Amino acid sequence: MMYHASFQNTLEGRWRMLPSIRAGQVPPGFPEPKRCVTVERGGVPLARIDVYEEYLGAFEELIVWGRWIVIGLGSSAHLVDPVARQTHSLACDSYFGHLYPLEKHLLIASDSALQCLDEQGELMWRREHLGLDGVIVHEVLDDVIKGEGEWDPPGGWRPFRLSLASGVSLPV
Repeated sequence: MMYHASFQNTLEGRWRMLPSIRAGQVPPGFPEPKRCVTVERGGVPLARIDVYEEYLGAFEELIVWGRWIVIGLGSSAHLVDPVARQTHSLACDSYFGHLYPLEKHLLIASDSALQCLDEQGELMWRREHLGLDGVIVHEVLDDVIKGEGEWDPPGGWRPFRLSLASGVSLPV
């Protein structure tokens, strides 16, 4: 059965009663999370995720990918298994950019890099220096990632092609 996850600005009583799953590093003396995510399965509350980040940044995204609730914001991406109550957090250089879910892989873009995770949430590879102020993926076709990195903002985008299996650069 599929999960439904959503960002919440305020939590109702039933959500406050659930023990939270903490994602990110909880700063000392800062008890309130930056964002809360509620997770339901079949319309029934399953989990509350409290996300801790130093700052929120310009981009945030929330998706359900396989068994994972994936939360991108600030300078991290967090994978949370709401049933096992496990979390994996990945640093994203200066800021998180975008999530690109594929059937068996998850691509996480940041300001200058692209990371690829497998279905278990394990990092397969990380490709740095794809841009200076943003990395976007246009398509993944025949195990080739086609995208662009912004090197000279605003608008100075340069194309790249990478192997989905390894992250190795391919001719453009």
